[in-house]
Amino acid sequence: MTTTTTTPNRITYKAKTDAPLGIAVHTEITHGVAHGVTKGALKPSKNVFVPQHEYKAEPSTYSKEDRDATEHHLNAAEALMKNHTTHHLTPEHIDTKKGGHFTTYLNRTTRRGETASVEGYKKHLHDEGEKAAGKLKTAAGQEKTKSKFKSLSDHVDKNAHHFQRSLDIRHHLGQATEHVLRGVKHPDMETSIDGKKSAGEGIVLQKKDKEGKMRPTTKLVPVKVSNAILNNPRFAK
Repeated sequence: MTTTTTTPNRITYKAKTDAPLGIAVHTEITHGVAHGVTKGALKPSKNVFVPQHEYKAEPSTYSKEDRDATEHHLNAAEALMKNHTTHHLTPEHIDTKKGGHFTTYLNRTTRRGETASVEGYKKHLHDEGEKAAGKLKTAAGQEKTKSKFKSLSDHVDKNAHHFQRSLDIRHHLGQATEHVLRGVKHPDMETSIDGKKSAGEGIVLQKKDKEGKMRPTTKLVPVKVSNAILNNPRFAK
């Protein structure tokens, strides 16, 4: 069997197929409900390559080390979440429509391959405040803007323990994700980034609601893949 490759973004996909044409299958999401492709929609054909798009966990693909590490990090996250409050995560810190500075900071650490920290977040707030103030012409406007960001930083100081716990939970869930994804193998496709073999883009977890409808709950992506996509030279600006 021959293979063919395509690089639509920064990831190169190599498909194990002789077919001259390929179709990428996506799950349609409407109002938070996932609609899979019907069984009769795609008939098998030697002329059209249709990659497997549903992942079924196979325990044998996971090493004991990965299983143990996943369990360890999930237990650690669960322990931290007990009695954990989210009152410190006010809209200004997590809602992108109202600033979302904490969310922005976390996304930037992922892009840069850095470890998020409370001090790092405070520096982010300081730098963003200086940048925003620098765009204003009047001293009064500049001072008001700096004061706004200082207030956000003061909030972090007052809730440093809770922000740190949020970061610790994020760390353990991220590590659990990494170990889980090491066992995810696509049956007929391989991926590489900049010529080097890589993990795939990850998987989307779905869960049935009370009405039996499948709803996407989260997307699990390997951190190195996420970092590479966010740092795609084609989108440097």
